[in-house]
Amino acid sequence: MSFAQYLKAVMGIANRYFMKYEIYNTIEDIEKGEWSSLAGDIIPDQQYEWFQAIEHSIPQVSPSYVVVRDNGEAKAIAGLYRESQYSIGNLANHPLLTEMMSTLLGSLTILEGAAPHSSFSSVFLSGDKTAEKKLFEGLEQLLKREKVIALVLENFYEQQPFQHYGYKEFMMSPNTCVTLKWDSFQDYLNSWSPKRQHSIVSSIRKGDKEGLKIKYTSSFTGYTEELYQLKKNVGLHHNNPGSILPPQFYRVCMQYLGDRGEMALCFKDDHVVAFNFSLHTDKVCTVKFVGLDYTHQEAYYFLYAHAIERGIEKGYQHMYFGRGTYTFKERLGCSRTGIYSYVKMKNPLLNLFVTPVLRVSGMST
Repeated sequence: MSFAQYLKAVMGIANRYFMKYEIYNTIEDIEKGEWSSLAGDIIPDQQYEWFQAIEHSIPQVSPSYVVVRDNGEAKAIAGLYRESQYSIGNLANHPLLTEMMSTLLGSLTILEGAAPHSSFSSVFLSGDKTAEKKLFEGLEQLLKREKVIALVLENFYEQQPFQHYGYKEFMMSPNTCVTLKWDSFQDYLNSWSPKRQHSIVSSIRKGDKEGLKIKYTSSFTGYTEELYQLKKNVGLHHNNPGSILPPQFYRVCMQYLGDRGEMALCFKDDHVVAFNFSLHTDKVCTVKFVGLDYTHQEAYYFLYAHAIERGIEKGYQHMYFGRGTYTFKERLGCSRTGIYSYVKMKNPLLNLFVTPVLRVSGMST
């Protein structure tokens, strides 16, 4: 063994003893620079300010953060949130199984490792395997300490080797994404078949005929109560009360996100009848929350068709439109992107139960 190899081996052993993890209850105990060094600056939902906005507007998320440092340098980070309305039926991507499991087990409390209200992960690794192992030691401590039934790490766009730590892999409903390769909205329309062009243009013309107008703004003071009510409409319509955001969320977003958050307000006369809220970096936009007055349902399609136009104007490379309404989003040019997730139950016997459920539902990989 050469001296260099010997030194590397000694340093590897030292890392196991001196690399350590710490657990925090707010992102503000973590320096923005070290967060960004691992999260990057591409995906808007993974930016420091988004986590700040969620913490300060939705206190019941009760965040926990595990940070692994080596000699003061962050090597791995995971952000986790307490989710008290999680249905274990979410692990069964099959309507009958989902209903059966939800009826039998109800809503359970878990620790959810995902960017809040997002289809992206909140686990950031540097490639250092020792740091990865330390991170999972911290996650294990949280799983034992907290009054939760499971820890679920969600929203990875590539497979992860987390089975080594006792996690079961499963597939979640896909996200939708469009790559903006056009110079103008007209180029975008011209790239599709006449049938698809007609579908997109029809969504716009119906809105125009109804007198709908869109205003894009990063300052939506004065609309917070209307936004709350419109988002509540959607949450109740889909039987998902956990998706309803409090009025202060919209005020706090303006404070922390600035022009990185944009509201598309859809007006009928002087009334807001629909909106979508998006986050963006220089290259990527995620179209997130939608609010709707269901007496003006055409506003939903009107907003999404114009979102593509807005993205081309702003020069984004990719736009993500979230889960659901796949047929309509695919007509806009979106493709589905598979999402891997990982679950570990606190009780090992329940881990044995999860495996056949994933296999039967077709979510096991």
